[in-house]
Amino acid sequence: MSMLQGHVAFQTDLRNLLRIAVPISLGSLVQFLVVLTDNFFLSRAGELELNGAGNAGLVYLTFTMVVSGGSVGIQILVARFKGQNNPTQMADAFRNGRLGVGALGLSLAAIALGVNALGGWKLLLATPEVRAVFEPFLSIRAWGLIPFSVLMAVEADWIGQAKTKPILLLAMLMASTNVVLDAMWVEGLWGGTRMGAQGAAWASLTAETLGALFAWQWARRRTHPAGFVGWAPIHRPVLHQWWKLSAPVMGQFGMTIATWASFFFFVERVGMMELKVSHLTRNAFMLAFVVCSGLGQTTRTVVSTLIGEGRQRELLPTIGKLA
Repeated sequence: MSMLQGHVAFQTDLRNLLRIAVPISLGSLVQFLVVLTDNFFLSRAGELELNGAGNAGLVYLTFTMVVSGGSVGIQILVARFKGQNNPTQMADAFRNGRLGVGALGLSLAAIALGVNALGGWKLLLATPEVRAVFEPFLSIRAWGLIPFSVLMAVEADWIGQAKTKPILLLAMLMASTNVVLDAMWVEGLWGGTRMGAQGAAWASLTAETLGALFAWQWARRRTHPAGFVGWAPIHRPVLHQWWKLSAPVMGQFGMTIATWASFFFFVERVGMMELKVSHLTRNAFMLAFVVCSGLGQTTRTVVSTLIGEGRQRELLPTIGKLA
């Protein structure tokens, strides 16, 4: 109980809940607009570019959702220890969690690049022309899993602390970078080199890398400096907690998106126009995801923080406000 002395209790009024949820949703909305912009430039580059890059992007999306699932453990642990007013454990959870998520990102990047180098993805594709776009695109895009893992670890820490405003700034930085580089490298505008679909891959990779550097420095200097102090040893109990919380979500996210993505590989066997239409209309699913993501992530933070504060009786009424 001594740790809770002087601790400001988490506010469960609707205004505070929206303060957490709105920046997350707006950040996701900005990223959704980037997806629309990518589709716009790729469709102008050609049908094959849109289809090949679109299917490669779905493979990448599947891997990123696994990484996103890995970040859930960080968010829950940070929020729980914040509720307990235990900054030391918060920093420890962030350090060990980002190590786990970083290792996950490196491993998935190695798998994606290795399978691509060995030609394993061609088993999913029936059209050689689509494959000719798919493989070079993924050989660039898969490297983004490394900075993406950094992004997810830091964002999970922000959300766990209920400090979500930087997420919107980060999304705007990445989106503006991606759109400008798309224009330069996909279409060759403003003196850029026209590279077609590969230009879109380089634009996204550059934006993610810049975003990861921004997020890392922001967390280190402003939102969680204690999480970067010293060279603390690996704490296996904390890593075990992270894995226990994250693994089921990783499996759920990965299988859900992989099942959904497989539809597009079946459509590719039907025809190019059908695949193009499918890629353009899948944005409706992405928009629904944007609407739900902010509330879903806010709910995890609220539940974990209230449990940490020992306020379990308030869980159902608070969740009802978010429903």
